[in-house]
Amino acid sequence: MVTTKKERAALKARVEALFGGHGAHSKLADGLGVSRTTLLRVYTGDTDRVPDYLEAVLELLEALPADKWPERWQRFE
Repeated sequence: MVTTKKERAALKARVEALFGGHGAHSKLADGLGVSRTTLLRVYTGDTDRVPDYLEAVLELLEALPADKWPERWQRFE
């Protein structure tokens, strides 16, 4: 479970690596159906913990080559 400031920064870096930097967080928010503000609250520690669904989606996308991503995520590759 991600809870420390360092772990949250690492989570943010994973998102940027996965979606290519600029616009990465907007892409993730759009794919998850949440606001970018919701993600920013997670990154800054304004939430008690990182939602399990966020970690699960990142793990799934990181484990698969982009051309094998589920359909809703392929538009972001």
